[in-house]
This record gives sequence, C-alpha cells and structure tokens, in this order.
Amino acid sequence: MSPFFTSKLEKAIAAIERDLAMQQLQNEQHSKTNADLMRQLEKEQESCEAHQETIRKLKEELQNLKQKCAIQKDDIAKLSVLFEKALEGLIHYLTTLLPFHILNLL
Repeated sequence: MSPFFTSKLEKAIAAIERDLAMQQLQNEQHSKTNADLMRQLEKEQESCEAHQETIRKLKEELQNLKQKCAIQKDDIAKLSVLFEKALEGLIHYLTTLLPFHILNLL
C-alpha cells in the first residue's frame, strides 16, 4: 500500500478510536446517571409507600373518630331525654306536690 493511503488509513483509525473512546465515556456517564436515577426512584417509592401507610392510618383514625362522635351524639340525645324527664318531674313537684307539703307544714 502506498504511504499516502497508509497515512490516511491511520488517521481514520485514530479518529474512529477517539470516537469509540468518547462513546464509551458517554456510555459510562449514562450508566452512572441511570444508576443514580434508579436509586432516587427507589427512595421516592419508599417515601411514597410510607406516605400511603400514613394516609391509611389517618383514614382509619378518622373512621374511629367518626364512630366515637356517633356514639357521643347518641349519648347526648339520651342525656337530653333524661334531663327533659328530670325537668318535667321537678316542674311537676314544684307546681303540684310542693304546695301540698307547704300547706301540711302550716
């Protein structure tokens, strides 16, 4: 082969080897970036799972509080009925029975 073609061929090979080295370097950088992103994704998934568990617990607590509120509302209604009956009894005593007791004392 002529020296001219040999020189051109060597230059082309050197350019291809440089391009190959750059491509390998870029591939390594992309692999590192990909690994970093995968680790970040795993952390985000763990965080998301923790938040979902927190939400589940909060919903459960809310349901328990709603049940307690319903029980307390029922208790208040029962106490209101008892108070109303006690008040009616007191009014009855004050208006009908107490005057008789006072008269008997006189």
